[in-house]
Parts: sequence; structure tokens; C-alpha cells
Amino acid sequence: MRSVSSSNEVKKIIQNDTYRLLSTYDRDCDQRISFKGAVEFFKDSGCVHPKEEAMILFNGDTNKEMTFDEIFQILFNQIHGKIGYLNQEILEFVEGHYNRGNRSVDFLELESHFKKRPQVNPRLSALYYILKINGNDDKFVVTLDQLREYARARNLRRMLKHNSPPKAQRVEV
Repeated sequence: MRSVSSSNEVKKIIQNDTYRLLSTYDRDCDQRISFKGAVEFFKDSGCVHPKEEAMILFNGDTNKEMTFDEIFQILFNQIHGKIGYLNQEILEFVEGHYNRGNRSVDFLELESHFKKRPQVNPRLSALYYILKINGNDDKFVVTLDQLREYARARNLRRMLKHNSPPKAQRVEV
């Protein structure tokens, strides 16, 4: 069992990512990233198959360039598109760790869990859950109970949304 990382460790990781991105990102000049740059980004954020993820992102066109805005929009859409899968992963994670003495889960532990899963960006997925649960605090720690309740509520909301009866149509008279 790994000890819970300090918020300073997490801040350093996020600051390094942010600094790396911001040092090359200039919103006014439409900065572009190449396929090779995307592979490096996926490696840095712990993806299982960085080259394959970049191929998906670039639709197989290794000569194409994209802006950071385009890349992050696609990545966040992927997270939202896979939220059912991610919630199931969270529930399995909670079940596997619930009997341990320490019920706190930090950003690095959650990221490490997602690193074993293809088709998700581990760093963004871990950050997504922690920020959704905690809001914008600087602890980057949640409890197993919070993770379980959030994932269950999201699954229930999705189930009700997809299984709800059709809405009544207005009839003009």
C-alpha cells in the first residue's frame, strides 16, 4: 500500500504539466502541436499506449497539426463519452481498497489506477474525479466513500436519463 502523497507533490506535477503547456501555448498565435508532440504529451500523462492514443487523436494522419484547444476539447469529450466505463472503474477501485485502514485516496493513487486502463488519459481522469468531488480545493484527496457515492450517483443519473419515458409532446389547438 502506498502512502497518500502530499498536496505539494500533486501541485508540482500539475504545475510542471501546466508550465510545459503554457511555455509553448499562446492563445493569440494559434500554437499547434505535431503528432510527435502529442505522443510525448500522452507519455507524460501516463497513457498505456501513447502512440495509439495520438493516432486516434490525429485520425491516423501523422502529418497533421492540432491546437491545444482542439486536443483538450477532444480529450474532455472522450472522458465524458466514457463516463460509464470510468464510473465502473471507480467502483471496482473502491471495492478493492475498501478494507484497508486508510480510506483516503489521493490524486497519484487514482492516476496510478487509471494508468493500467487503456483508452483513458490517466492524469485527466484522476483530476476529473477529484475536482468533481472536491471542487477547487488544493488537497487533491478524496475518500473511498466519496468516490463510491459520486460514481453510484452518476451511474443512476445516466440510467434514469437513458431509461426515462419519452417526453410528452405539445399539441397545438
